[in-house]
Amino acid sequence: MVESLWWEEAPASPEGASMVTSGDAFLVYRGKRVLDLCAGTGALGIEALSRGADWADFVESSIKCCRLIGENLERTHLQERGRVYHCDVERAMEGIVPGGKAIESGYDLVLFDPPYADPRISETLEAMAHAQWVRPGALLVVEHSKRVTLAEGYGGLRIARTRRHGDTCITIYRWRKEAGRVANSGVG
Repeated sequence: MVESLWWEEAPASPEGASMVTSGDAFLVYRGKRVLDLCAGTGALGIEALSRGADWADFVESSIKCCRLIGENLERTHLQERGRVYHCDVERAMEGIVPGGKAIESGYDLVLFDPPYADPRISETLEAMAHAQWVRPGALLVVEHSKRVTLAEGYGGLRIARTRRHGDTCITIYRWRKEAGRVANSGVG
């Protein structure tokens, strides 16, 4: 779903056809920076890295899961392209991660897979809508229960696509391309 949204934005050829095809997934992810919130095992961020993303930061509140993410990055030989932060989403959104270091800026893709029973999902999305650590037009992928109704928009976020698979819903928001967003392209 993410790739298809990025393909829609791919530059068109002089004849008007998209220059990116379904076989070019690696090219679509090239240069992208990913933030995986409520990362769990890191599977979503690692998938983005395996598809060609340049960098991924993983935020997870469970120390056990943080260790597992580190192990999974090593198993996949992607440890040089990712960093794991042991902290909660609220602190990460404030831009502060362990050691007092500020979270990197310039994310193109934010993956958010909170616990299904989390009653603060909408509140968290509203706070994310004003994040300064994303690039204009960045995508936010939210995995949630079908019993959780999300708004069409939160601040600068607007729904780009929604899919339901059994009890699981995937909602993708896009940050509006507005001035004032951070666009740091440095890799962590």
